[in-house]
Order: sequence, then C-alpha cells, then structure tokens
Amino acid sequence: MKSKVICAAVLICLVSGSARAATISDAFWTFTTDNDLDGFVQSATLNWTEPFAGGATLYENIFYRPTGTTNWIFFQQTSLHTAVGTRSVSIVSGSHNQYDWEIDVYVFGNSIADDSRYSGNDADLSAYKMELSSEDVNAPVITSSLTKAGVVGTAFAYQITATNSPTSFNAVVAGRTVLPFGLTIDPFTGIISGTPIEFGKFQITLTASNGGGSGNATLNLDIHYPARGAVGLPFYFYFYPTDNTGAGPISSTPLPGGLSLAALDPTYAVQVVGKSVAAAIYGLPTTAGFTSVTFTGMYTTETITATIDISIDPAPAPSSLITGITI
Repeated sequence: MKSKVICAAVLICLVSGSARAATISDAFWTFTTDNDLDGFVQSATLNWTEPFAGGATLYENIFYRPTGTTNWIFFQQTSLHTAVGTRSVSIVSGSHNQYDWEIDVYVFGNSIADDSRYSGNDADLSAYKMELSSEDVNAPVITSSLTKAGVVGTAFAYQITATNSPTSFNAVVAGRTVLPFGLTIDPFTGIISGTPIEFGKFQITLTASNGGGSGNATLNLDIHYPARGAVGLPFYFYFYPTDNTGAGPISSTPLPGGLSLAALDPTYAVQVVGKSVAAAIYGLPTTAGFTSVTFTGMYTTETITATIDISIDPAPAPSSLITGITI
C-alpha cells in the first residue's frame, strides 16, 4: 500500500495508510448569525462527533472550498485531545459565497481516522453559505421625523437619522433630481441644509444605505414664504410655478380681511414675474395680525400646495413729509 506524508500548519506530521478507520456522520452547525436574513451567515460553530470512543489521542485538520470548485483550502488544525464527546470550532468565513467543509481526523502517531477528501467524497458536511461580517448587516431604517417646516430666506437644517450605521445618504424631491432650490444634502452625514429660495410643500424621498442595502422614507417638507403689509396700504404678493405649465383653478384658506386671490393675465404675468403662469394675493388689508395661508393651484396635471405667512402691521401714522395747501 502506497503511503503519503500529511503535514499540517503547526507541523504535526505523520505517515499514514490510505484506509479509513471511521467516518464522521454526525456534524452540524450552531450559533449561526444571519442579521440580514439573506441565508448567508457571518459566523457559526462547526460541531462534530469523534469517530472513536475514548482513549485515543486525536487532532483534526479542517478544510474548505467554494462550492463548485476542486481545490481544498486549509483552514485550521485543532490541538491534541482525547476522543471524547463532541468537538467544535468557530468559523468566520470570507466574502458572500457558498462553501463546502471537510474534517480530517487523525490518531496521533498512528493513522488517519477519517479522510473523505482522499476517498473521493465531496465533503463530510453539506455546503454552507458564509459572508463577511460587513456584508451581514440589515439595511438602515430611517428614524428621523418625517415632517419639517422651513421659511424662505431663513437658514434651514434637517438631520437624517437611521438604524444599523448607514454609510451614505441621499434626498430628492419626488419627480425631480434635486432638492428645493437653496438646499443641499451632505451624502456622508445625512444633513440637509442651506437657505431655501423656493417655497411650497415637497415630498422628499430620503435614503440611508449601508452594506446590507438601503432604507427609504418620505419627508413632508413645508417651506413657507413670509409676506408683510400694513393696514390701509396696497398689498401685492405674486407667486408662480417653477415651470411654465398651464394654470388651472387656484384656491386658498381664508385670507386676511381686504385681500383677494386671482390668477394673472398671461401677458401681464410675463411683465411682472417673467412667467406666463402666475397668481397674486392683492388688496388693501383692513386688520392687523398674522395669518398662515395655504393655497392650492392646479398646473397642468399637478396640484401644488404652498403656505404663505402674511403679517399685517397696524396702519402707519400719517407722515409729516406729506403736506398740502388750503386755498
């Protein structure tokens, strides 16, 4: 019978015959960790029952290979021990793949006890799916508040927060590729900041990502526009969509006393705001106070809703610079 020399990484070497004295049949996995529930685990404990009952001094060589490949790769050699009960070793495997595992058991100073690699079998254990710990993570879940208000011309900041340690962030307005004008997002910190110059109610798709995937949520952002007037003085506030789509009906919640709402004639709108589609709140305010007005406009097929904060000051005192002559 032709013999072979088997050497392990820690220099336990012996000469053995090719006959097998026993076969490992009771091998199993425990303490598996699959955080993202994708069927791959980042770590596990490989267990097996010794093929001898007491007395013999044994050690094991453990090998693995990506499923479907031919060459076995040495993983670990166990320390010398007496063949009693169940043995185990912790496995933390390489990148997202399926692996075969093989346990070779040796009787120290004598012969190989179980060596399925040389007997033509694929493995003592069925294939097992392993991945790096960095790959075995749940996708983030966004936890920050999903409502936020801002004011045109006033500094704005909003922090996206999420579980599972996101590594990147993004935010865009639904149907667009950018945020409201004046705002930007830091893709590394998840902070949306800036000074808005566009007002309205926006649905912003928030995204937080890591190695396990991406989590999304919708932020309802209401950017108000501050408008100011005074009792008895002409008040005009013009507003228009960012494109030149056709206008439909426009309505609003109650306006301060003395003010009205109407669409502008397209020719006049171009002269006033440079857009053919525009509307105005206008009139002579009659009562001082603060009113938050929500208006809704139909532009082509899109309904746009926005909020204007109207502050009406008391009527100003008569100016001493205005005089007349009585004849």
